[in-house]
Amino acid sequence: MGAVQGLGAQSIGADVIYNNTTPTTYYVPLHPSQTLWDSGYLPSPTASFASVSKAGCATSYTVTGIEFGYVTDQTTADIVLSFNDQYDVCSGLGPIPHTALTLNGMPGSLNGSITGWIITLDLRNTPGLTPFTLVADGDGTYDPPTIAYDRFGYGIRITNASSVWPYRSGPIAAGDDIVYGAGVRWSFNAVDYAQASGGAFQSGYMAIYPGNFCVDYFPYAFGPHLRLFADACGALAGEILCVGDGSGTACPCGNTSPSANREGCRHSINGVNGARLEGLGTPSLSQDTFFLRAQRLPPTTTALFFQGTSAVAGGSGAAFGDGLRCVGGTVTRLATKQASNSQAEYPVSPEQPISVLGGVTTPGSRFYQVWYRNSANFCTPATFNLSNGWRVEWAL
Repeated sequence: MGAVQGLGAQSIGADVIYNNTTPTTYYVPLHPSQTLWDSGYLPSPTASFASVSKAGCATSYTVTGIEFGYVTDQTTADIVLSFNDQYDVCSGLGPIPHTALTLNGMPGSLNGSITGWIITLDLRNTPGLTPFTLVADGDGTYDPPTIAYDRFGYGIRITNASSVWPYRSGPIAAGDDIVYGAGVRWSFNAVDYAQASGGAFQSGYMAIYPGNFCVDYFPYAFGPHLRLFADACGALAGEILCVGDGSGTACPCGNTSPSANREGCRHSINGVNGARLEGLGTPSLSQDTFFLRAQRLPPTTTALFFQGTSAVAGGSGAAFGDGLRCVGGTVTRLATKQASNSQAEYPVSPEQPISVLGGVTTPGSRFYQVWYRNSANFCTPATFNLSNGWRVEWAL
């Protein structure tokens, strides 16, 4: 792999709505006239695959960021990424994309050897690129008993690849993850992706057009490397701080969480996740719709939402229990909630708004965090952990 490169300001979206990024050492070689197409899955509110996912929270999602991978032996790579709302891999003629992103002059090889790149595109902040919409379940509704056209299509072409066989340019392939092979990991009414996984309902089949050359790459590849970002279940309000990934104060017993997760220090449930707190809605004193959502909690734990007037250690936090204390100053307990499906929210109608219960009467910054019970013998002798912190600027 050559490197990882990002384009834009990296404000790429609150959620990962599709994740097919399990690493492999393979790529799919393409002629410059060829496009590799594959299909993936995004759930709508009527989706019902209880064993692998929860229902989605919308009938369509606005994609605000893309992560994809490719290799090339050319000095630069001219790439076209294509998307279609409905596509069943290997069926019929090549799909007609409803969105096509032309990316000329992408990084390539310095010496003619095959070099791989993972690229992150910030569609909101990169000149020439704009967010686009993908319809969930293909047409907004889950249509049993078949899901053939409940899937979206994704195509990649490298237009300046060498036309001499063996072709040395093409998309990086993603592998299968046995545990999370379904790829769609939704929790309650929010996206919950914790790690790379095989794409939803993914197989080894991919199609190359023109010609509809349908190839089964099992067991080496399960679609191209692709991760899609969106503000899927409401735009975020505020900003994260005090993440348990080691970027600030170290977690108490080395229980750091992956930096891409944007969450607190890991808890005991699966050895992977910490709790993730985010704020949504409008933090306005005159029209307060702001609410807090905690995800990736232990499934049925007790969660205490609290507010402070300052950030601990400049936002780096201090070791406390199995996690980090992020919020300080004048601390106000807002509410204690019982988690359901690893998630809790406050407030939920008819509960009092946060500005009222928190005594926020003038504009300015407030800081939020969730304390939760985690009594397993996992880290320290303490029986609790904490989420990341969240800062909000209240306005009139």
